[in-house]
Amino acid sequence: MVRRNVVFLPSSSMMPGRIFKIEYSMMRFFILMTFLFVASIVTAQITTLEGYVFENNNRGYLNLVKIEIKEKEGSFTKKAISNKEGFFTCELPVGKEFTLVALKDVFEYKEMDLSTVNAKDKVFTKVEMIREPGYLFEVTMAEKFVEGKEEIDAITDALIEIYNNTADTSVLVLSKHPSHTFSYTFEQGNHYTVMLRKEGYFTKRLEAFVNVDGCIMCFEGIDEIQPGAPGIADNLTAGHLQGTLVANVELEEIRVGEPIKVENIYYDLGKSEIREDATKPLENLIHVLKNNPSLMVELGSHTDSQGNDESNYALSSKRAQAAVEYILANSNIRKARIQARGYGESNLVNACKNGVKCSDRKHQQNRRTELKILGITEYDPFADKTLAQIIKEEKFEETLAAIQDQDVVQFAPGEVPEEILAQINGKSAATAPAPTSQPAPNAAATVSIPVVPSRNTAAPSSQPSDIALGANTPVGENEPEFDLNISTNSRPISNAGEAPLSGEFELDINMDHAKPSQISKEYTGFLVEFFRSKTVLPTDHPIFQKHGNIITDKLGDGSVSYMMGDYKNKSDAEKFMKHIVSKQYTNSKVITYSNGSRS
Repeated sequence: MVRRNVVFLPSSSMMPGRIFKIEYSMMRFFILMTFLFVASIVTAQITTLEGYVFENNNRGYLNLVKIEIKEKEGSFTKKAISNKEGFFTCELPVGKEFTLVALKDVFEYKEMDLSTVNAKDKVFTKVEMIREPGYLFEVTMAEKFVEGKEEIDAITDALIEIYNNTADTSVLVLSKHPSHTFSYTFEQGNHYTVMLRKEGYFTKRLEAFVNVDGCIMCFEGIDEIQPGAPGIADNLTAGHLQGTLVANVELEEIRVGEPIKVENIYYDLGKSEIREDATKPLENLIHVLKNNPSLMVELGSHTDSQGNDESNYALSSKRAQAAVEYILANSNIRKARIQARGYGESNLVNACKNGVKCSDRKHQQNRRTELKILGITEYDPFADKTLAQIIKEEKFEETLAAIQDQDVVQFAPGEVPEEILAQINGKSAATAPAPTSQPAPNAAATVSIPVVPSRNTAAPSSQPSDIALGANTPVGENEPEFDLNISTNSRPISNAGEAPLSGEFELDINMDHAKPSQISKEYTGFLVEFFRSKTVLPTDHPIFQKHGNIITDKLGDGSVSYMMGDYKNKSDAEKFMKHIVSKQYTNSKVITYSNGSRS
């Protein structure tokens, strides 16, 4: 049998379906190819921009510069930020014209053209920026060098604050700064305050004046921070419009009980008066005490072995007391915080004792003044305050002092804060009387301030009046507070007015020295009365803020006497009154006590 192959062809009714499947597959292939083609075209129209930002004259790359790129004829915008190497990158469409804008604080506005026409894979650009007039302050913080210590530690985790006094605003706060370096650009025509704080170290405060009152770049502070000074590198442009100041700033560790030599406090031979060339180091000490308000200190004076031992001891005591009195007379530092002490020749730093022949240079090493930290109070008034708050309080005190130094002060309406008026009158803000009238607009308000009216000034019978012991003599900001009682002596009132010639004393750092004490029934001696009131003064009265160890006595007529000083003989009390107290309380007087009785 012959077999034949039979091929079955689809009927006409099956052809349309097969044709549809073939057409559908071809369409999918066409779409895929079109997508790949379009994608390749789009990819070819994007390019990568890479750029660097640097300061003019090749002074270095700039970090954190804000870059914004805008299409000139279109809505396309791109942003970028430079890194520490000044590098930035972004993607841009090709064939376009752009405007690039670079922005960074203390640098001039920068605008430049940028094009991707004829661009291929990448486009490169450089952005040069010009610093605005001012000075870049670059600081490296380290521990102060201590003799015998091999390595100096860098200071990290410090609180760094900068305040612009001219603009009255805080401009930099770095809390627990992890690095031992920082920088900031000071702008022309401004006064800045820089404060560096770290627990366990002396607070460092600097005042920077940048092209103010003819001072191109000046610093005031504890140390010499001036262009050209040791540890300072400066680079100024022609005309002194710009510059860089690089400084090594040292922070000194607080060591209780260890003496710190105070350089360049000199006295004339055999004398205790402060010489003019000794005022600068004493002003530096004032800075230290003001910026470290929790410290209780001793200022000690030492002599060499030449001369009589007892005479040297007495002389050193007078010198130490003179230095302390200078500090108190030129600041608002409370007397309770600083103790004068003379050591004579008891603590020589070399072998130049009695009977040993030495050169004058070696003797000079023993003639020195030292600061010793006696203790640190538990309460630090700066602990929870920012630099801005500290400066605000200082300005408040300055305003208060200016008011207190005058009997009648002219102020513009609303210029005197209510709390200042309240303090002036020895009252709380809540009880301060409201002004009886409002001055006319643009007119000066005349404020009469009877802070310490004259003893002869009659007060209205309905109002109790303070009787100050001095005509036109307010409680001044810089009034010296002569007496100091940080001794736990059993005597009712300490002999702080005398030179401390006795042995060591015990310090109670938690004592509230501003709180007055009542005269003891057993007290015999001489005190100086400087203030009297018909009633007990409130605790926020200015005299308690300015003076420590005030002694009070309630008199038979109901008035209260406020006194200071403590002397065994009347002549010493009269000297204290004449040379210290009466300069601000002109009618002060010496009061004699015998077994607590006033005569």
